[in-house]
Amino acid sequence: MQQRVLVIFLASLGAVLALITTVVIATTLSGVDQIQQSSVTMPTVEGAANPAADFGMPDPNAQPDQIRPIDYDPILDATHWLAQFPYQTESFLADRVAEPKKDYLLLYPMLNTIFAGSRFAEGYYSPMPHDYAVYNVKTTARLTDQHTANCFSCKTPDYVIMEARDPEGTWSRGFAEVSDQMKNTITCYDCHRNEPGRGLGGEGLDGGFTGSIRSHFGLWHQGTRGADASCAQCHSEYYFAQRTGQVTMAPGPSDPSVILGYYNALNLVDHTNPNTGTEQVKVQHPEYQHFVGSVHQREGMTCVDCHMVRTTSDGQGGFLTNHKITSPSRSEEIRSSACAPCHAGGDAAILQLIADTQESSRSRTLALGERLAAFQTDFAAAQRADELTESRIETLRGMEREAVWFWDWVFSENGNGVHNYDGNQLWLDRVEQVLGQAEALLP
Repeated sequence: MQQRVLVIFLASLGAVLALITTVVIATTLSGVDQIQQSSVTMPTVEGAANPAADFGMPDPNAQPDQIRPIDYDPILDATHWLAQFPYQTESFLADRVAEPKKDYLLLYPMLNTIFAGSRFAEGYYSPMPHDYAVYNVKTTARLTDQHTANCFSCKTPDYVIMEARDPEGTWSRGFAEVSDQMKNTITCYDCHRNEPGRGLGGEGLDGGFTGSIRSHFGLWHQGTRGADASCAQCHSEYYFAQRTGQVTMAPGPSDPSVILGYYNALNLVDHTNPNTGTEQVKVQHPEYQHFVGSVHQREGMTCVDCHMVRTTSDGQGGFLTNHKITSPSRSEEIRSSACAPCHAGGDAAILQLIADTQESSRSRTLALGERLAAFQTDFAAAQRADELTESRIETLRGMEREAVWFWDWVFSENGNGVHNYDGNQLWLDRVEQVLGQAEALLP
C-alpha cells in the first residue's frame, strides 16, 4: 500500500481473485465442502489431552507460565513516575478528547440480525480511549450480575494481580462480586508493571516490559517484540476457556482460517442464532492478528511506531516516546515520523490515503454485512416454511458460521483496513465466496 492507486489496484485484484476462485469452486455440495475447510467440525474425543493436536497447536488446557504470583501491591499510579520520567508521564496524563460513543446497533441495524442471540445484540458501541476501560465494562449492557468477572482481564491491572494470586478462583468469581474492587484503569503497570524503562526480556528492546501480559498470549506468541506485545496482549482475538472461563488467546498462527478451525476442533460456541439455529463464535477486536503479515510489519514497524510519537531527543543520541496513545489520522507528528518515510506526497496526501483506505474497506464491509443479514433472514424463513432438508440446513449453518466469522473478523477490528488492507480484502473475498454458495442453496 504505497499510494491511493495501489489501494484501488489491490481492491481490483481482490475482485479478480474472487472471480477466479468462484469459477474453480463448483456450486455443487461437494464444492461447498471444499470452501468449508474451517467450517468442518473436528471430532473431539472425550478425555483427549489436546483435541486440536491435528492443527499442530499446543494443548489449549495448558497453564501459561505468565500466570504467576505478582508481588507489586499496590499498583503504582502514573503520577508516581513523574519525577523520574516527566516527559512520558506528562504525555500519558494529557487530556484525551473522547468522541461521543456511537451505538452500533442503531447505526448499523443489520447487526441486530447478524448477532441475534449474542450479548452484542444487547449493546455494541464504538471504542473509546483507555481511560474509559473500567467505566465502559461496568456500564455496558452486555454484562449482568450473572456473568463472571473475567471481562476485566484487559480492562484493569487489578484483575491481573487477582488472577495471578488465585487463577482458578478468580475465573469463577461473579461480575458483581469483583466489580467494586476494580479501580485502576489501564495504566503504566499494564505495559511495564512497576519497572518502567525495561526492555522485553531485559534486552533493552522497544522499552516494553510485558510482565503483565494477559492469558495465553505470552505462551503462544513468544517471539513478539515488546513494542507489539504490550498492545497485542489485549488487542487480540480471544475466547473464554470452556473448562475454567479464563480469557484465553487464540494460539499459534494469526490466520483466521486456522483460528476458526481450532475453535471448531474445540466445539467452541459463543452463542446460537435463534433465527437460524446456527452456533456462532464472536470475534474480539483482532488488531494484532491483522497487523501480523501486513506490509507494515514486513517493513519492521511496530504498534508503537504508528500510535506513539518517537521523535523527542533524550539528549544521548536516542529518543523519548510520547505516551499519549493515538492514531496517525489524529497526529501530524506520527504521520511525519512513521508514514512519510514510505508514503510520498506530503501530509495532505497521507491523510487522504488513510481516509480512502478506510472508506474502501468500510464501504465493502457494510455492503457485505447487509447481504449477510439478508441471507440469514431468508435462511430463517426457509426453515420456518419447511423448505429445506435437515442435511441442507446443517450445510447452510456451517456456511453461515463461516461467513459471519470472516465478516466479523473485519468488522470488529478497529483499523478499518489501515492495519492490513490486503488482508481485509482477501477476508471479505472469503465472505463473498461463502455467501454466494450459500445463497445458491436456498429455495
